[in-house]
Amino acid sequence: MYKEENKNIARKSVLKAAIEALTLCRKDSTLAPKDYIRKVKAFYRKDESDPRAFIVDELSEETIIRWE
Repeated sequence: MYKEENKNIARKSVLKAAIEALTLCRKDSTLAPKDYIRKVKAFYRKDESDPRAFIVDELSEETIIRWE
């Protein structure tokens, strides 16, 4: 059973980790894998009848690199 003190310790630990991930370790903290945009582009390009196939063609290499 949780006691209030245990909850407070857990909250502080989670908040500390989140703040560090968003500040000190920001470069290494991502919401998606590095190759995610490339995989999405490849997925939509498989079916040329899908209008999104043409949209993803607008993603330049420069833009993809910025996402990575």
